[in-house]
Amino acid sequence: MTAHGSLQTVDGRPTVTFERDLPHPVATVWRALTEPEHLAQWFPTTIDGERRAGAHVDFRFRDVGHSDWDFDGAITEFDPPRVFALRWGEQDIRFELTPTDVGARLRFTAAFDEPGIVVRDSSGWHVCVDGLVGHLAGETGTAPGTETTPEIDALVDDYRRRFGEEYAVTTAPPG
Repeated sequence: MTAHGSLQTVDGRPTVTFERDLPHPVATVWRALTEPEHLAQWFPTTIDGERRAGAHVDFRFRDVGHSDWDFDGAITEFDPPRVFALRWGEQDIRFELTPTDVGARLRFTAAFDEPGIVVRDSSGWHVCVDGLVGHLAGETGTAPGTETTPEIDALVDDYRRRFGEEYAVTTAPPG
């Protein structure tokens, strides 16, 4: 299992998948995926709204006041403690947990409507998944936000090489 996401085409959409084996019980990982105080440590936005399938949610970036980046979405699947799926901007993202002998396997997927943002956003998701792993291990950190970092810039270059230029048309954040 590698830290990098893998790219496939699923139902005609570019889809990036990250998998991690975690030495934590499924219930612990589920809380980190769904509870605001945990999300604040690794996820780039708030997820404001009721936790149920079909619920409307608001996504707000924490690193700025009101942001032109803030947007609405929906919870498309909510099956505790197994699946948490969301419509997140131009993507459908899905967290799926399965128990293992030593903890839980996390499978995170992002299916893109817009191929040109795959490299940029996969780099951000890579940082987020690493942040989740670190948070679960007790590390303190800052969730990524609207600003690029040297780490994200390096990942953009790496994913551009891995996935191809057609998935890297948009490498800068909107705005």
